Amino acid sequence: GRVKEMPSNSATAATQQLGWGWNLGNHFDTSNVTWGYWDGATPSAALFQKLASVNAKTVRVPATWTCHMDENYTIDAAYLDEVAGVVDLALNAGLNVILNTHHDSFETDLGNAAANGDDYVKDSTIIVKLWEQVAAKFANHSDKLMFETFNEVHAGDNWGGGTDAEYALLNKWNQWAVDAIRKTGGNNATRWIGVAGYAANTT
Repeated sequence: GRVKEMPSNSATAATQQLGWGWNLGNHFDTSNVTWGYWDGATPSAALFQKLASVNAKTVRVPATWTCHMDENYTIDAAYLDEVAGVVDLALNAGLNVILNTHHDSFETDLGNAAANGDDYVKDSTIIVKLWEQVAAKFANHSDKLMFETFNEVHAGDNWGGGTDAEYALLNKWNQWAVDAIRKTGGNNATRWIGVAGYAANTT
């Protein structure tokens, strides 16, 4: 069928400013907590300057956070600094940056959480504490930095679609993430936030 026209509003305008982009995959989005992660690379200023020179507009930085948390859900400060350093390299090159949660412990736990009150409470606590810390770290960054609440939250190996209960819970998770970001203030009060649907599916 015919592709629907995009609405004319500020969200569409912000999306259009993203242009074409590049994904820093297999680096921070890993449960490997030692140096090198999955790609064995060190992102550099030259990398992002090169991307900007070939007219890339946006870099997406997927990051796994939960394996860098202690028992109180506090993110390791050195890891948070490392992610922030890479974000700053991309911003300094004039690029937009999208930072998210990726491959975190709750990403495939939606089904369990929807069916089990204990998982529901645990995941909601992690999500709120995670985004409070990440957002606070970046509260004074410019609006060229955007957040993405989650990557591809889904139930187990079910990528095709979830249940009404799972959709309802994901809506709550997204709202808790947005609220946690907004409460940190600064530029986070109005920062653009991408809100992920089930398995990041737009349908």
